[in-house]
Amino acid sequence: MVKVVRACRGDGVAYIEVAGATARDLVLVSTAEGRMLPASVVSLGKKTCAIVFPLVLSSFYVVESGDRSWSFKMGATELKLRSKLAYALRRTEALRLRDCDLEEFARCLNVRFIQVVEDGSEAVVRARVDVPDSVSKDARICINVLDAVGAETDLRHIVMEDCKDAVDERNRAVRRITVALRLPIGDHKVCLTAAVEDGSSQPGGCALLDDTYAALRGGFLDASMDAMHDPSYHAWWEDHRASEDDLRAQARRSFDRPPLFSIVVPLFRTPIAFFDAMYDSVRGQSYGNWELILVNASPDDSSLARRISSIEDERAVVLEVENGGIAQNTNVGIEAARGDFICFLDHDDALSPDALYEYANIVDLFPDTDLLYCDEDRFDAQGRHSAPLFKPDFSPELLRAHNYITHFLCVSSKCVSCIGLMDGLFDGAQDYDFTLRAVERARRVAHVPRVLYHWRMHEASTSMNPESKTYAKDAGSRAVEAHCDRIGFKASVERTDMPFAYRVVHAPRDWGRVDIVIPTKDHAHLLRACVESILKVCTYANYRIIVAENNSEEPETFECYQNLQALDDRVSVVTWSGEFNYSKIVNFGAAQGNSPYILFLNNDTKVITPDFLETMLGYFEDEGVGVVGAKLLYADGTVQHAGVGVGLLGAAAHLFTSLPPDAGGYFDRARLPQNLSAVTGACQLVRRDVYGRVGGYTEDFTVGYNDVDFCLKTIRAGYRVVCTPYARMNHYEFSSRGRDMRGERMKRVQKETDLLRSRWSEFFEGSDPYLNPNLSKDSCYFALRKD
Repeated sequence: MVKVVRACRGDGVAYIEVAGATARDLVLVSTAEGRMLPASVVSLGKKTCAIVFPLVLSSFYVVESGDRSWSFKMGATELKLRSKLAYALRRTEALRLRDCDLEEFARCLNVRFIQVVEDGSEAVVRARVDVPDSVSKDARICINVLDAVGAETDLRHIVMEDCKDAVDERNRAVRRITVALRLPIGDHKVCLTAAVEDGSSQPGGCALLDDTYAALRGGFLDASMDAMHDPSYHAWWEDHRASEDDLRAQARRSFDRPPLFSIVVPLFRTPIAFFDAMYDSVRGQSYGNWELILVNASPDDSSLARRISSIEDERAVVLEVENGGIAQNTNVGIEAARGDFICFLDHDDALSPDALYEYANIVDLFPDTDLLYCDEDRFDAQGRHSAPLFKPDFSPELLRAHNYITHFLCVSSKCVSCIGLMDGLFDGAQDYDFTLRAVERARRVAHVPRVLYHWRMHEASTSMNPESKTYAKDAGSRAVEAHCDRIGFKASVERTDMPFAYRVVHAPRDWGRVDIVIPTKDHAHLLRACVESILKVCTYANYRIIVAENNSEEPETFECYQNLQALDDRVSVVTWSGEFNYSKIVNFGAAQGNSPYILFLNNDTKVITPDFLETMLGYFEDEGVGVVGAKLLYADGTVQHAGVGVGLLGAAAHLFTSLPPDAGGYFDRARLPQNLSAVTGACQLVRRDVYGRVGGYTEDFTVGYNDVDFCLKTIRAGYRVVCTPYARMNHYEFSSRGRDMRGERMKRVQKETDLLRSRWSEFFEGSDPYLNPNLSKDSCYFALRKD
């Protein structure tokens, strides 16, 4: 006689412990409507076992033996009450029962939902199916999607990865299949089931319940939270701003050649409270060699005029002018400036007391500095700080897309004398135009990675309301166009759907031939899809595809080679017969061509944007660019790669992974072109002369980090690396090689990690210059550093 001992609910799974049944029994579970559910039986010892099945919606569940010798019915309400009692009264036993299907002795497929990413009107839901090591690695696993009540659906899952040599959270050897579903938000209640076709293991299943969905959604939002949205930032700022002891020490320091900073502040009907906060922030500077030039374009504002006239500090200079627009008003201040450097401060903002000291320190260290900028944040009427913008070091490609420099802009008088005053034709974006002209002539652009500027949030400010200055968007576009004309780009500039962000579109031209090098071993279906997507979709025709074959064994692979070469005479196959070494293979493949550009491409990629090659080639119009990478998407449409951060997660990590494809990420950096320290070799366009100059890929890196090392060598040689969101491909990562999770593969990963860390120790002892030292190295989403 079978007796129910206890029951509990897990995340979408029901567990009923019974006495009188054995793990060898075939157990059937059905819903009130008679729909059969996948069920497994797990031995718990002491003559009890657990019956495990997915928790689909049903008023009750019927559990019976395969031979119908016993059965019982348990209502959904009874199951919920038993679960609450079990956790409350016998928690140890309940926890042992819950997730017993994860134990090695379970011998059943284990299905769990693991991530929810909302993308517009849809949710990308990921799940994993763990197959016990006892099941053949080649066994066919049948995965189905049921609805909330266990009925069949037309929904199809996407196989993201099938890793046959994985380990689970309990260090158990498993085959792990990761799948994804795209579901309408609000209609996410589904059940995922899995079974081995040959019946060599018990099936598994899991239902996606509301609380699980909410927890997974919240978990991803927490994991991907960036510094801008971190609610703890104000406390962080309090802990990291200069202390009184710091400020006293700064005030005591003497410089051999202390620069004079002229701070230009245009005033126009400035509220007195805003003026006082701005003025006090300048007067409170720990570095004292400054002058404050107040250009009052509203002399009829009697309250403001009286307040200005009460200033007694002789370092303050007051100029009254008729309002001629922001550019003209600012120019009056620039022309009156006596300083070595001219700084620009908005009338409603404020400086940290160490701002000028930090700038003076940089000038002392690097006398050739012509332009300085710092990190910034926002503050509200209560003085609470938020939305920190931790900027990268100088990034020309990012600056052409968006004026990320903004505050606290400081330009040497020598540079200003070369570039001239602000141009009223760009009112609203006059600072953007001025900055672009300045960086064109600057000997050195310096970034101080400290929050030294505070941008006030109020209704008339663009910090809170980007639409408050819509005219500035057009002016910004014209500023970038003028910049492109000055530096000789043949390009047009388009506005984007992001506030004050622009796209430089390089004019179509024949850049010369591109050698597309694709290393491959077997997986003919992947290679065929990759090559055919190029041949059928790519709008840039001047290329040659070099397939670098390495030790393939499957007959269909060689048949695929013949078919591809017959399909288009631009396809050729060359053979590297040595043991697998990715660096050696790509170097060998690159040596088979002589084109001015080389595109290293994985065989598990597929073209999304037809003009990807023209887009990537366009960045080479700037001779300072050596490498260009693309935005790569997983099979479920989320981000797989939007650049690489070096020093992250112990080695190097892809930025913005799993975000929706058009998500902005930290200050829209996930969808703006920018300079980074590295881009993945899965889609990496390289100038051949640069490739030769740095010696190609370092062959000590057999599999991993060779692409990162190559990019870093390129930067060391004086070139920039660009990642563009406007060239997109799918990347079915790990489809061809699998993951390196166990045994010798794991040892090799550690060896190559150590090699990367030793060759580029500055990224691990310090930080990636295109990220920021105030950002966490444990996140690829630009999270606030809290150590």
